Amino acid sequence: MKLKLPYKKLIPISYLILGCFLIFLGTSCTKDFRDNDYYKNEIFDKEYMGLYGEWRLIESGGGINGDFQADFDKLLIYKIGNFKKLRNDTILIKGIIEIREQTAYKLNIDFVPLYAIPTSSKWVELIGTDTLKLDDTCINCNYHIFVRE
Repeated sequence: MKLKLPYKKLIPISYLILGCFLIFLGTSCTKDFRDNDYYKNEIFDKEYMGLYGEWRLIESGGGINGDFQADFDKLLIYKIGNFKKLRNDTILIKGIIEIREQTAYKLNIDFVPLYAIPTSSKWVELIGTDTLKLDDTCINCNYHIFVRE
């Protein structure tokens, strides 16, 4: 008489459970990328809608010794409140922009990256329609100057 082992029937069930878990994990993490759908409404006032676009870094500096150099060469700010930092057309960091202070005369934002430590907040200055300056909010800190692509 041949004995049937009960564990042979459990193997397909364990694969089913593992598959359901992986599907659940994959679908539950999709919102974590926060790309284009994190905010429901526009975060910038009309004075700052010109921030959206592709910006090429032309100068960076600051720091205590004055020798700071940015590790990226392009900044993309796109709707609604998303950003990407690129170097040689490769995405280094992406995330969302959080408003710290916004009036008709000044704007202070945080670039909140996914899976990385946030940097200090930035004072935003639009110079005309084609130049953007970002200054850290501390003394002797870093700055970045961009031109619109």
